[in-house]
Amino acid sequence: MRFVNGLTTSGQNFPQFAVDNYTAFGYERMAENLRGFLSLWDLANALYMLGEYKQALAVIHLTRQHFPDLSFSLNYEVILHAARGHIQEVNRIIDESFQLSASAPGRVMFNAARALRTHGHKEVAHEVLERALEWYHSRITGDYRYAIAKVLYWDEQWSDAQTIFEKLYQEYPDNQNYHGYTGIVAARLGEREKANRILEELYSKPEPYLFGSHLYWCARIAAILGE
Repeated sequence: MRFVNGLTTSGQNFPQFAVDNYTAFGYERMAENLRGFLSLWDLANALYMLGEYKQALAVIHLTRQHFPDLSFSLNYEVILHAARGHIQEVNRIIDESFQLSASAPGRVMFNAARALRTHGHKEVAHEVLERALEWYHSRITGDYRYAIAKVLYWDEQWSDAQTIFEKLYQEYPDNQNYHGYTGIVAARLGEREKANRILEELYSKPEPYLFGSHLYWCARIAAILGE
């Protein structure tokens, strides 16, 4: 029950309630739980939202201690080091990701770059994104177009990103993420008419069980348009 309460309060943007709930249960008990890694990740995220980066790192270190095979913990750790401006640690985590699963480096570099940009380290973020692009282009198998397009978007290479997103949407017109990204890229490029058309298309989606995901993209497009 505390696990569900923690996820719910964190997801509703009440991070302090989530931290209090998890703390009452106990970090070690969370780690010993069958799905403890999920609650520990959520706790670290709630602490991050509160700016408690050092405490969040301690939670991630506990997670890695109990669940060493879960490479996703590196995504949280690299974000927290980026938030603290510890660039050397960010690069260390990125290097470590290359020793884990085949897909880990791309995710870790992308999350590192986003966090670096968010916390004011734009030049370092650009370097990480360039490294991520090089890594994705070196993949021999697999379709990494979506990941590459997101990297280009965050590196402000919007025209190149637009080309990929639009191609993906043409191939998979039911994919809301592809549709949404075509809208926010259009907004970034100043194509207001096109961005508003996509916003309206998303808002008028007839499919059931969207759980508001289409409205999330509408909000992103509108925000970039200044509305």
